[in-house]
Amino acid sequence: GRAVLRPEAIDVIESIYNLIIQAENTKLELVGHTDNVGNSQANYSLSLARAESVKTFLIKKGIPEKRFQK
Repeated sequence: GRAVLRPEAIDVIESIYNLIIQAENTKLELVGHTDNVGNSQANYSLSLARAESVKTFLIKKGIPEKRFQK
């Protein structure tokens, strides 16, 4: 139940980052996921936090925030 990027996730995001750079005119939509165990509102909040973690990582790598859909 965490939104912290694990090292193996960072490796995958780094690979995707290279594709994002090549497709510079595309908009990006990030979606977080959880399992179906527990409170649905808590899972929804966790899903948003996970997507936000990836977005923050990509912005720090240089992807402009304007590329992300709201």
